Amino acid sequence: MTSQIAIQPFQQHIEQDSVYEGILKMSTPTSDNADNSHDLDELTRLSSLMDRLTNRVDNLWNETQRLNDENEKLEARTVKLETLHKVSLQHVQDKNVTTSSVESKLEAASDEVKRLSSLIESEKKRLEDENAQLERRIYNLEEKLKKKSVKLNDVYEKSVRLERLNTERAQEAKRIKELLESGSIVRGEEVLAYVTNRLEHLEIEKKRLEDELKTRTLILDETLKEESVKLDNKCFRLEEKCVRLVEEKYISLERSNKKLVQEVNQIRESIASQSAVEGATKATSQVGFFAVLTKNVVLGPKQAIQYNKIITNIGNGYDESHGYFKAPVSGLYIISASITSPVNQLCRIEIVRNGTQLAAMVGRLRDMGSQTVVVSLNENDQVWVRNFEPDGMTTVDSVSDRYFSTFSVALIAAS
Repeated sequence: MTSQIAIQPFQQHIEQDSVYEGILKMSTPTSDNADNSHDLDELTRLSSLMDRLTNRVDNLWNETQRLNDENEKLEARTVKLETLHKVSLQHVQDKNVTTSSVESKLEAASDEVKRLSSLIESEKKRLEDENAQLERRIYNLEEKLKKKSVKLNDVYEKSVRLERLNTERAQEAKRIKELLESGSIVRGEEVLAYVTNRLEHLEIEKKRLEDELKTRTLILDETLKEESVKLDNKCFRLEEKCVRLVEEKYISLERSNKKLVQEVNQIRESIASQSAVEGATKATSQVGFFAVLTKNVVLGPKQAIQYNKIITNIGNGYDESHGYFKAPVSGLYIISASITSPVNQLCRIEIVRNGTQLAAMVGRLRDMGSQTVVVSLNENDQVWVRNFEPDGMTTVDSVSDRYFSTFSVALIAAS
């Protein structure tokens, strides 16, 4: 669309230039006739008309050149923008991939933290269950102790009853003895033997019960001590296991956290380095200058044109004091130059790279010449515009506000 818009005015100006050339051709004989007839008024009028037509032709020619240059610049800019757009899309895709990777790693870390938290909760619940079981066992042991205590109380009550019974038996024996003393001796001896036997039997039973009570008490005490020691050992082991497990999980979480922090820092450094590289690439990929001549200059053989007014100088590649452009980076460049020849002189100009001609321009009797080339330049290569009249001097015309003579270089793509 841009090319069509630029080409249409160019064709119209070419047609207008052809018309003005016809008028000039028609005017020239008339001017000659006026010179021959020495008609001063007619000569002045035709000279003024010719100057206006010449200026108009120059303006149209400059407009045509400017439109061509703008068209080429627009096309080059379009290609560059498409390239930058592709690079930007690729960069965005790479960033999306990096972001997705970071998010997936963070999600994996979050899942790991959740898993470890769930594991700790389950271990905590298991420990709580074991603690509850221990409490139930302690309660059961206490209940058993209570039952044993009840049994001991029963034994004690039995021993009390036996003592009471022994006392009663002793009293009964005393009464019997008293009766025997007052009754028959034979009968008394039998009764005494029976009572004595009974008392011995009761003493034996009492001793057996006392021994059984002591034995059971000792066994119960030993059992309680053993169960208490086992319970203490198990509680101690459980506490050690719980502390060790919590410490291991904490260390594992710390390692995972450090690893994630390192990965995130590495990703940030990678993104920062990519941004720095892109910034440097962007800085080096923007190279170009545009300078114009605002005055007439007389050039000796092989002398460079010093375009004295700089419009643009991105990358500082153009040296105004010498008229040279020095390539800051290697790559593909577009080079364009234009000159205006004086009214009464032929002008031959060339574009050179490191002293070797790339293109040439010729201006004949108030004419314009221009050239545009696309070449590869190495870093520090020099390009300038100079006179290539082999034996003589030449003049390049310009007007301070017209910018007829120009010089521009732009980087298309760095290599």
